[in-house]
Amino acid sequence: MAISSCLVLSQNSLETDPERAIRLIEQFEPLQQERAAGYALDAMADNTANDSRVVEALRDLHARGFQSEEFRNSTARAIEKNSRAEVPTSLMR
Repeated sequence: MAISSCLVLSQNSLETDPERAIRLIEQFEPLQQERAAGYALDAMADNTANDSRVVEALRDLHARGFQSEEFRNSTARAIEKNSRAEVPTSLMR
């Protein structure tokens, strides 16, 4: 699914169907699809309606071992874009 993960998560699908995007992100694997997961969360953060979804997905991915530098950079941008979201300090290590 590594190649298809980037293709399936287009900017349009992130904006029009965030629930579908979350279902796909939940299937991603650490070390294999961290870039796609980070980019997806970053793109979803453009829409303030996704605040809670972004934080919830970030918690899940972090708990599952997503921790590459690229993932952390993308999720930091997502958090920065949407500083209204309440992000647990435990995710900011």
